[in-house]
Amino acid sequence: MEQNRVENAASEATTFEHCPCSGRNLDKFTAAAALLAIAESGTASGYAIVARLREMPLSGASGVDHSAVYRSLRKMEQTGMVASTWEAGSAGPARRLYELTDRGYGCLDTWAETLGRLSRAIEGFLGEYRAVRRVEA
Repeated sequence: MEQNRVENAASEATTFEHCPCSGRNLDKFTAAAALLAIAESGTASGYAIVARLREMPLSGASGVDHSAVYRSLRKMEQTGMVASTWEAGSAGPARRLYELTDRGYGCLDTWAETLGRLSRAIEGFLGEYRAVRRVEA
């Protein structure tokens, strides 16, 4: 039993599958990416936002969590960052369309500044990493 646990731990340590270093936490940027997707189109349905997020690099290795996107949209609506309206569908059910408010554009701008700072910090880290590990860019 102890041997299996050690082998499993060694295997997991080698793959880093469940470690934050794998990039699994990139889904934390769902709100920022959703704001950008809405800003690109002016108005967008939840379905269109999810489709656009799949194309963005911030979707992470695990893909887009639909329920997380809809939770983010609800929270953003409650905090005044997006407004939604219902559009009657001619061939299907009505769909909710989301649009950024002035507050939402301000939040998107703040996300861009924050991610810019993080990007510079990451580049600094990578530069030091390359020097220590003697790895080329």
